[in-house]
Amino acid sequence: MTNLNAEYFFQTLRYAAITSLLGLALCLALGLGPYKPFLALVEICFLLYFLHALFAKKNIPILILYVLVIPIVFFGLHYFVSDTHHHKESERNLVAFMAIAGLIPFLNLSAHLGAILRQIILFLIMSISLMQSFAIIVFKSPFGFFNNPHLACLFVIMVTILGVYYFLTNSKKHEIYVAYFLILNSLILLFYFSSWVGLCSLLGSVIIMIISKSNRNFYIVTWCLLVFLIGVLLSVDFSRSGNAEIENIVNSNSFSITDERLIIWKDSWQMQLESSRENWFFGHGFGGFRNNFSNHSSFNNTISFVFPHNFILEILYNNGILALLIFLTGFIHLILKLQKKYRSSQDIIFLLAIALLVSVFIFGFLTLPLLSKYNSYSLAFVTGFCVWVIMRRVHANE
Repeated sequence: MTNLNAEYFFQTLRYAAITSLLGLALCLALGLGPYKPFLALVEICFLLYFLHALFAKKNIPILILYVLVIPIVFFGLHYFVSDTHHHKESERNLVAFMAIAGLIPFLNLSAHLGAILRQIILFLIMSISLMQSFAIIVFKSPFGFFNNPHLACLFVIMVTILGVYYFLTNSKKHEIYVAYFLILNSLILLFYFSSWVGLCSLLGSVIIMIISKSNRNFYIVTWCLLVFLIGVLLSVDFSRSGNAEIENIVNSNSFSITDERLIIWKDSWQMQLESSRENWFFGHGFGGFRNNFSNHSSFNNTISFVFPHNFILEILYNNGILALLIFLTGFIHLILKLQKKYRSSQDIIFLLAIALLVSVFIFGFLTLPLLSKYNSYSLAFVTGFCVWVIMRRVHANE
């Protein structure tokens, strides 16, 4: 293959990768519609990039290798234990996580293409935010496109963070007006949803950003947002869960706060204590928790829970302490690396990456299984973005 043909091939591959990632992200934001063709294209693009780097004997950055090693370790531990429980959806989503998070860092974008993508993303989040509000107000849909208040709140949280980022880095006049709309509309929706899980995830990202070194304008924005979030969080009624069956069970167990997570965590830990030494280290397999928890749940057969609403307990039971240590090490390493890069460059895009990573992690930690579609894909996009930010050569607010 000549140099000209190779350049044309990888330019086409780059556009295909970007298109597939945007399509997959759009499906995710709109409630996971026909997303599988985009996901298949993402996986193909990732495989082509990785094979090219491998056979061309190019140095694959350590961060990309780490992204790839984590899923491989999970699979390895899964097939090592003798009483492993399979769950095909979790296994597929783990492969999808590896493809999404691994593909994004390979995309070396020119300044011109980066500027175009910035405008495309701004247009998409503005359009979806408008449609989300329109669906709630006009069609009386309580959660817009979603059937769950937490998922709707996750989308709003990410738009809020992006809105603040565009506000602080606007280079064109129209961007500042769109940023104003995104922030205002998102804050109204946050107050409307009153999802304490979503608010806590955004609160965590705001606290992390305040801790990081920043300028005066950024302090003002983050402190105002922090005060607003605390006010909304204080207005949430924690005495009711919205589910009468759960409330009856919680009241019978004499819990002061009606939230099923407290009971699930207690039961999950008790189930973990009954595991063998082998299972402590290597887990029970991807389907271990969903297959065994019904025998330990205080909810009996009234409500069937297939995940503990807690990454630590979930990974510990399904994949063992070794997988848990690798997972947490990778997450903490990314945060520290981003903070170090920000303090040396003062480029606010590193704070954007930190905010997205922390908020999505906290949200998923309390709400969804680690390897559910929404959680694994969202976390994969943010993880890949964080690695791309760290590796990129052009230091500008793309």
